[in-house]
Amino acid sequence: MLSFREIPSGDHSLTPQELCCFDDMATTLVVDSVLNFQTHKMHPRA
Repeated sequence: MLSFREIPSGDHSLTPQELCCFDDMATTLVVDSVLNFQTHKMHPRA
């Protein structure tokens, strides 16, 4: 179980491009594998 100190504060320093890349990576690893097809990605290079 997480203690109060281990819970993130909510502050972040991700750029929109970094957020898109991380979202695409998570979607590829989890959603695409469950649905068994490639879903739309946010980042234009994906």
